[in-house]
Amino acid sequence: MFKVIDSVDTGKTKKLLEECIRTNGVFVCKHPERVPAKCLSYGFDSIPIYMGYEEFLNKLGKQKFKRVYVDELEKFNLVLFDLEGYTITKDD
Repeated sequence: MFKVIDSVDTGKTKKLLEECIRTNGVFVCKHPERVPAKCLSYGFDSIPIYMGYEEFLNKLGKQKFKRVYVDELEKFNLVLFDLEGYTITKDD
């Protein structure tokens, strides 16, 4: 699994978009309308398939997604349910 964990304004979204484009994945984010402009500003030659959190959830039961890249996973989880806590195992 491709993970990008870092501070604000360190290029996390850029790295995730690069991987998504490289693998022909689907990019899921809070503000899908910003994806084309971001890709252009990053100098990418292509734009991945992209959609917002709600659109992705609506399509999830009806469509099969092979490679999904979620920008800001904690915000996505808040759309799913009222998340109060979780654990993450740190890979070495």
